[in-house]
Amino acid sequence: MAIRMATNFPTLFDDVPRTDASPSRHAEDSFAFMNRVDQEFWARVRALIESWFAEYPPEYRAELRGAFRSDKPQQHFAAWWELYLFTMYRRLGYQVEVHPSLKHTSKRPDFRLRKGAEGLYVEARLVHSGIFDETQNRHAMREGALFDLINEAKSPNFHVGLTFERIGTQQPRASEVVRPLAQWLHRLDPDHEAAVLEAGGEPDVLHLAPRDWVLTFEAFPISREHRGKPGRLLEIYPLQAGVINDVEKLREALRRKSGKYSNLDEPTWWRCSACRRAWKTVMSRRRSSAVSRFVTGRTIRAGKRPGFDSAMVSGCGRTTLEAGAFRRFSSLHRSFLGWPPAPSHACGPTLGRSIR
Repeated sequence: MAIRMATNFPTLFDDVPRTDASPSRHAEDSFAFMNRVDQEFWARVRALIESWFAEYPPEYRAELRGAFRSDKPQQHFAAWWELYLFTMYRRLGYQVEVHPSLKHTSKRPDFRLRKGAEGLYVEARLVHSGIFDETQNRHAMREGALFDLINEAKSPNFHVGLTFERIGTQQPRASEVVRPLAQWLHRLDPDHEAAVLEAGGEPDVLHLAPRDWVLTFEAFPISREHRGKPGRLLEIYPLQAGVINDVEKLREALRRKSGKYSNLDEPTWWRCSACRRAWKTVMSRRRSSAVSRFVTGRTIRAGKRPGFDSAMVSGCGRTTLEAGAFRRFSSLHRSFLGWPPAPSHACGPTLGRSIR
């Protein structure tokens, strides 16, 4: 399925016929998935984002397009976040200038907004969430490639669970994983294994040691009415435990950004795509800080503005920091931006993933 748009400039997504409707692969980056998937929901997503991109200033499209099409998540999602904010502020009635020049510095913020006689600068920032543990030697793309390899093995009667006994650094071959996994499951009787589990027994286990990995698989029979249907083999993933340091990540991102500019002639909002809990924790420790409300110029207390995330003023006096997460904006975003698209059984988490 392809939605073609008549344009005289390069589009974000390739204008080609699409025939692959399969879910996203673990080692597949977000842009690659959206660019190839042939599903009605994702066709609407592509068309919507292309309509936003068509409104972006022509002189900055090449830079944004290059970052958006990157296989590096930091670049791809940062480009999407900038495009999202650009479109949102335009829908809210602001005049949006991209990368405005500043006096006394060659640095440029992401946007300058104007509405009537008032204005402000906006700087976008992406903060990734996740577990941080240097001792576990975890590597998302390497593990994703292994998960995709496991899913190449097919069984009409079983799903499998996976445990890492030792995490490797080398990429196993298909012959070291797919073939022994498929042969093991082919020998098992799903009705017998189901009876063992129902009686309180343990699932059948396979140990493999491809390259420098040590893997343990457990076989879980599929219920009779669902056997033979297409689907992924890997059902239960390895447990990962560690510290989620979102609060410090967000705080450090705000510190770096707030120190990037000084002596600006207008207030600045730092728009951070971050998790709600981390932002609330950061703000709860600054509850007495006042914020400058751009729309009316009034001063209010942090956390008291209805419909918006909390904000705080940094030490430089006029710089306002605000989290731009999606909460409380869903109805506003859909009415002004058309995002997110209408719900569909084919959709998964926002941007770049279908149901696994």
